[in-house]
Amino acid sequence: MNFMVKDKRPILRTGKRSLITALLFTTVAMMLACTTSCSSRDANSKSNANSPPKTGTGRLEGTVTDNTGNPIADLSVSIRNGPKAITDAKGIFVLNGVESGDQLIIVEPRSGHGQLTLNINIKRDQNPKTNIIYNADTSRLGLLSITSPVDDSLLEVRRNGNEHRATVHGRCDGLAQVLEGFDVWVLVKSERDPRYWIQRPSALIDPNSNTWRAGVLLGSPEHPPMTDESWDLIAVAAKADSDMGRILNTPNLNLLPNHITSNVVTVRLRITP
Repeated sequence: MNFMVKDKRPILRTGKRSLITALLFTTVAMMLACTTSCSSRDANSKSNANSPPKTGTGRLEGTVTDNTGNPIADLSVSIRNGPKAITDAKGIFVLNGVESGDQLIIVEPRSGHGQLTLNINIKRDQNPKTNIIYNADTSRLGLLSITSPVDDSLLEVRRNGNEHRATVHGRCDGLAQVLEGFDVWVLVKSERDPRYWIQRPSALIDPNSNTWRAGVLLGSPEHPPMTDESWDLIAVAAKADSDMGRILNTPNLNLLPNHITSNVVTVRLRITP
């Protein structure tokens, strides 16, 4: 039934009662239309509220152990804004519904203190396995991924006087929120020297794109880097007031924890003026 009034003149001729009736019908029609529309919106809202969160199709499984290889049970392992699991008696965890791309893994006790974070890249339609070494003493560090240079590639190093520097790019997904602000620290090691050297280079951190860039110093005036020489690079995130030497607690940084050295990128240098 159509309650819409198309012509006002017949209503004026039929008298006051007809005018009131027509206005009443119009009001009822508008109320019915509003009720139908509101009900539809409410139904859609309820449908969206009950819909499960978006998840990926990947699967990540692994084990968490201490420095001596003993499994650690009852640790929380999660993907930031994603699935979560608790390690069993053998230190094993399984995360289903992991989205592809760069993801931040968070490992922590149920108490929430002593959080370890590290980045991992999940490729589409692959189910990777990872072994994580959890050490409460170094859990205040976040492992940064290095996206450029990639492993086994050439790194261009520019010489400026006695200094040799290279630009390193990486990702820091979620670390700004987890660590509430951080500095980038880079550890470097030449094939001619078994020791890691740590530095806090001037870095540009973009929390919007979750990326970072830093100019890394390689070698020294006494021992400059050479073309085609192999170097290891590790990037670490730590709060600005962190005492890195005390946290890492290794003489000359030549015996780093395994979960940190597992994040190493090995490159060969190309020296340019």
